[in-house]
Amino acid sequence: MELSKLNPHIRYARLHLCYNPQRENSICYDCRFFYVVRGEGVLYANNKIYEISQNFAVYLPSGTRYRFEFKEPSEVKIYVFDFDLTSEHSHIKHSIGTTLEKNFEAKKLIKVPFDNELSSVIVSCGSVKLQSDVAAVADLFLHKTTHYQHYASSYLKLSLLEILDEKRLSKGDFRLAEKVQEYIRRNYANPTLTNESVAREFSYHPYYVSRVMKECTKKTLHEYLIDYRLHIAKTHLATSSLNVTEIASLSGFASYTYFIKTFRERVGVSPLKYRKRYLSVGI
Repeated sequence: MELSKLNPHIRYARLHLCYNPQRENSICYDCRFFYVVRGEGVLYANNKIYEISQNFAVYLPSGTRYRFEFKEPSEVKIYVFDFDLTSEHSHIKHSIGTTLEKNFEAKKLIKVPFDNELSSVIVSCGSVKLQSDVAAVADLFLHKTTHYQHYASSYLKLSLLEILDEKRLSKGDFRLAEKVQEYIRRNYANPTLTNESVAREFSYHPYYVSRVMKECTKKTLHEYLIDYRLHIAKTHLATSSLNVTEIASLSGFASYTYFIKTFRERVGVSPLKYRKRYLSVGI
């Protein structure tokens, strides 16, 4: 079956504020998608070991034998989705769940219909856009607005295609993009952070780093930096009582005026209107 027929049927989508430690391997009867918002640890999947941390995405095809081990399970914040890759089994509405390896029943397994990359485990460092799409899926399942399942399916499809694109990139470029993203996440609050200073940190020309970032994240280095700062600003606007000047500074913008101008251009409304709109919807 071709990827053009990818049409995820989601049974469960939720943000977990902790992760219960697993002592034994589990096997999933349908597919799984995880996005780590906070936490650091290891994934054991089909006899392979993957290091995972903040902003990592994990795709597991049905039938995967796996176990997570986080350093601080009670501090983990992770999105969890259960789904099929097509709507063939959409009559099964509720989560099928996982089972311990010793209790596995093969007849319950919903087999992956794709004989390609989606037949194997994928672990990747996600972009800001991926995090936004993943959060949209969970939010749609939380509020259950009209046609929420169709919208959620579209967002999950985009997320799956994005991690597939990342997987196809050269390992060297992908590792550089991961390091640059992590560097920006740790240093975004520094208003002197620029294309040149980031590229200098990794001993590359700014043009080359920007091209790699474009291939890996669909955004240039400058766009990624600005969008990540805006992501931080929007989080402050939605979750704190800080004033706009304070938020501009904490998000790494060199001036209040530049922050307001950039926010309006990229988000479509002013920071204060964004805050009012978000608070009027509720969480």
